[in-house]
Amino acid sequence: MMELPKLLPNSEILRKGSKLKKIRITTFNEMNPLHMVECISLPNFANRGFSKAVLRELIEGIKEMRCLKRIDLSNNGISLACQEEVCELFANSRLIHINLSKNNMNEQLAQAFASKIQQRSESLVWLDISRNPFAQSQQAIVAVCSALKNQKKLKHLGISTCALNPAESGSDQVTRLLEQINIHSLDLVESKASQKSIEQLMTCVRSGKLKQLDLKFTFIVESMAMMISKCQLISPSR
Repeated sequence: MMELPKLLPNSEILRKGSKLKKIRITTFNEMNPLHMVECISLPNFANRGFSKAVLRELIEGIKEMRCLKRIDLSNNGISLACQEEVCELFANSRLIHINLSKNNMNEQLAQAFASKIQQRSESLVWLDISRNPFAQSQQAIVAVCSALKNQKKLKHLGISTCALNPAESGSDQVTRLLEQINIHSLDLVESKASQKSIEQLMTCVRSGKLKQLDLKFTFIVESMAMMISKCQLISPSR
């Protein structure tokens, strides 16, 4: 098993004129293949020893991976205990593809990483945070969607098992997000949708703005099913 690159002491103090300058010393080396990794895929370790300590070690190693763009940590049992590590992942603007689906992230953790998304540069392209407990919280969905409005490059969003209910929030946050950024692919598997939400989603499909929509196992009534079938007849290629 390959080890993550080790860090030298975090910083040292250099005197420059009358000012003290603090610099961070790294071990980054473009000739080291570990430092040139572009993708990390470590899903499905929830029952195989994945822990906060393991995630912390991974986060420290990532600091030296200047080329890293994609990370998959789905189904690893990540919970509120890992809040600091999760927030560091979202604060890393080099990561443009993040998969944290099928974990145990609750409302408090969702609001914490939402603040990091809001602060980071507009670099996020692909995000899957579906099948997490926070999706049942309207406050958490509002916080996440509000933060994502700044991510103008976002093309895919997985935020399934959520409740799309405009009656609770004045308007459905997920479909409102579609109006503000050009998401091309949306995963809403196992969600609860309202009539208005389905109408808004179908409008995005008909216009060609939304090219891929996954509504498997989503709770819908007959009138919603008719609306979806009509949209498919109008846009058979989608």
